[in-house]
Amino acid sequence: PPLERRVLVTKFSPDGSLLATGGFDKNPRVWSIPSCEEVTKLPEQPSFSDCLEFTPDGRLLVVPSRKGDVTVWNTESWTLQKQFQVDDFFLLGAALSPDGKVFAVGGAKQEGDQLGTRDSGIVVVWDLDSGEVLSELETEGLVSGLSFSADGSLLAAIGMSPNLTIWEWEDKRVHALIPLETRT
Repeated sequence: PPLERRVLVTKFSPDGSLLATGGFDKNPRVWSIPSCEEVTKLPEQPSFSDCLEFTPDGRLLVVPSRKGDVTVWNTESWTLQKQFQVDDFFLLGAALSPDGKVFAVGGAKQEGDQLGTRDSGIVVVWDLDSGEVLSELETEGLVSGLSFSADGSLLAAIGMSPNLTIWEWEDKRVHALIPLETRT
């Protein structure tokens, strides 16, 4: 298939009735399951999406794009509910807290059209309802993967750092740095 149509991510809704897809064409799509009919094609994003998250109740779909834009869609009406932006940011990873109230993105600062150095990792955590930035966390290397603990109090980040970093994100305190084996 043409590059513009390549799908990079799929995500089922919690009840399994919808499947969201995102990729290089910058237009996330949602499909009905089991009929596999297209429910909606969301408006073009500023950049492609390779992360998608449904809230645990399935009422919202969170769509981050590589350029640091995050849109939140109502899954009944497919209307835009919220929009967040991290300026000068290259988004590589995202995670939704288990309760669906907090959303985190990770990546690297961008300098003009250039990606920052491997040393410029950042994580931004938002309140999904209010849009308020709850925490900004800097890390040794760009961040490509994020995960919340089951209770949502810890946030793990991985990427170009030689360590797996686990934060108590509300206090902006490092809970643990787990050294990773490096290969030469």
